[in-house]
Amino acid sequence: MRPRLPIRRILLLRPFRPPNALSPRFFALNSASRTRPNLPYLSSPTHYRPRARFLTTETKAWLKDEIRKSVKYTAYIWTFVGLAFVVAYGVNFEWMARRYHPAPEWSWITRHNYQIAKYAEDDEYKDLIFVDWALTGSMYKLILERLEDPNIDGAGLIEQGDGGILVEGIGKTGYDITNKSEPWRRGYYEALMGAARAAERLDDMVLDTTRGIVFPKNVVIGPSNPNPKPRRVGSASAPKEEDCKTRFYDAPETFYMRILTTSGFNEKQRVDAALAYGAWLDFKGIPDTALEIKTTH
Repeated sequence: MRPRLPIRRILLLRPFRPPNALSPRFFALNSASRTRPNLPYLSSPTHYRPRARFLTTETKAWLKDEIRKSVKYTAYIWTFVGLAFVVAYGVNFEWMARRYHPAPEWSWITRHNYQIAKYAEDDEYKDLIFVDWALTGSMYKLILERLEDPNIDGAGLIEQGDGGILVEGIGKTGYDITNKSEPWRRGYYEALMGAARAAERLDDMVLDTTRGIVFPKNVVIGPSNPNPKPRRVGSASAPKEEDCKTRFYDAPETFYMRILTTSGFNEKQRVDAALAYGAWLDFKGIPDTALEIKTTH
């Protein structure tokens, strides 16, 4: 008789089942996506907005090139403007020199002031409606100061007498300019005559020392002028008499007598100055003195 083999049972063994396609296996599920933290730099944005770089390497290079070009062209433009101004000024200076003939041995400042003063009086080329005699007279006085200064344009002037002759109410008499050139003497004469013409127009002008403004005497407020002339709208207010005790300009006879007592002017220049001085004295109501001046010179 054949012996029997022992039968072993596996009680906990589960029966085989076919895979269920509708129920996936747990190890195939992406469980990591459920448990990973939602960080901004790890998760992709739902609405993507592209950000452009405004200052890139190419932009920097372009800006530098544009700035370099703007600086260069600006320098070129201002250089051309400056050169054009210099050329225009030189042409105008030469034109005025040919018209008014300042002495070539004068300094540049003296020639420049002389040409401007003569141009201000020139009726043919005057740009203003009226002549600013206060400015023109001041320029003539500056020219005379420079021409009579031995350290500037008056080298070689000889004073007549011991230190010059002083006349009461007029001042120092003229110099001896016989050793000067003819252009220098002519320009000196024109400057004296220009100052005399300015003095005639400024004879009734006073200086307000508090403001440095020139006013006619008839607008000054004070006891000596009980009925001052009203000022125009927009002009400076009328000054007070206590502030206008300074005469703005020298008297015309100061310059006429310097011409008549200067040694070195020709006969025509003396006669013209004597006639102008006589006309001024006649205008001021001194006919006897005017006739004496005209007959003497």
